[in-house]
Amino acid sequence: MTDCLRRGIIFLFLFPFWQLSFAQETRANGGLSLKAEFVFGSQNQQFKVGAYAFGAVNIGNFGVESGADASLYLFVKRNGVRMTGIGYAHEFFGMVGWGKNTNLLGSTIALLPTESVYNPKGEGGFGGFGFGVNKDFLPGNLRKFNSRRGNFLLRYSNSNYAFNLNFSNDMNAGPLKGQGTDLGATGSLIITAVEIRRYELRRLGVGLDVFTPEADYLQVPRNSKNSDDGWRNVWFNSNPFEDLFHANLYVDVRFQNNTYAWAGKVGVDSPKIGAYVQNSIHDSFGLYPRFSWPVQQKARLFYEFTANLNATITNDFNHLQE
Repeated sequence: MTDCLRRGIIFLFLFPFWQLSFAQETRANGGLSLKAEFVFGSQNQQFKVGAYAFGAVNIGNFGVESGADASLYLFVKRNGVRMTGIGYAHEFFGMVGWGKNTNLLGSTIALLPTESVYNPKGEGGFGGFGFGVNKDFLPGNLRKFNSRRGNFLLRYSNSNYAFNLNFSNDMNAGPLKGQGTDLGATGSLIITAVEIRRYELRRLGVGLDVFTPEADYLQVPRNSKNSDDGWRNVWFNSNPFEDLFHANLYVDVRFQNNTYAWAGKVGVDSPKIGAYVQNSIHDSFGLYPRFSWPVQQKARLFYEFTANLNATITNDFNHLQE
C-alpha cells in the first residue's frame, strides 16, 4: 500500500469526526476568587487566605468542569487540638457530563473553599460525575495527619439550582487516589442543594466527617474499646493524640453575595456514629482490626462558623462591579 493511499484512508476515517467537532458549538467559561477568611468552631479556629479557580467547557451537549483551590492558614486550634501553627491545603477536581452550563454552579461541589465561583447571568444545566483529590499540610506533631483523600463527585444543575454529592475517603483504590493511611480525616460525605437568586447564592446541606488517630501497629490489637465484648480485635493508638476521634454529623448552611460569604455547621460529634459507620465499612470488607472508638463516651456539640471577604470575577460577570 502506497503512502498516498494510506493517508487517503486515514483522512476518510478521521474526516467525519473532525467535521463533527467543528459543527458543535464550543463554549468556555471560568472564574477566579480570592478570599480572606475567619473560622471559629469547636474543633477549628483559624485565619485563612486563599484562591479558588473554576472553569467549564461545553462542546455541544457534552461538558467538562474542573476546579482548583489553594489556601494558607494560621490556626490556634486544629482538629480539636489547641496549638498555634501555620498550615496549607489544596484541592483539585474534574467532572464530565451532559449539559450547556454557563453559570459555573459546579464550583459549589468543592470541599475546602467556603465561597463559590458563580455567574448569576449564566444559564443551562449539567448532569455528570467526576473525581478529585484534597490534602492538608499541618506542622509539628500534627504532621502525621497529613493524609491525602480522593473524592467521588455527582452533580446535577439547571440555570438556578444545583444538587451535589461529594464522597471523600483516604482509600487508594481505582479512581479514588487517597493515601491509604487510614488516619486523620479518613472520610466524609456531604450532600447539598444550591440556589442562585440574582447576585446571591444560598446553599443547604447535610454532612458527616470522620477523623481517627494513628493506630499503633507495634502493639497486639487487644484493646477492649469497640471490641463487641472481646469478639473483635481492636488497635491501640500511638502518642501523641491517641484519643483524637471525631465523627461530626451536621447541617451546613451557606450564603454568598458579591463581596462576602458566611457559613455555619451545627451538629453533633458522636463516637457511636463514628464507630457504627467505620465498623460497617471495615467489617464488610474484612478490614480488621477495628479502631478503638470510645463508644461509651457521650456525643458533644459540634459547631463551626466561617466569614470571609472575597473578590470574585468570571469571564462573563464581575462581582466587584455590581
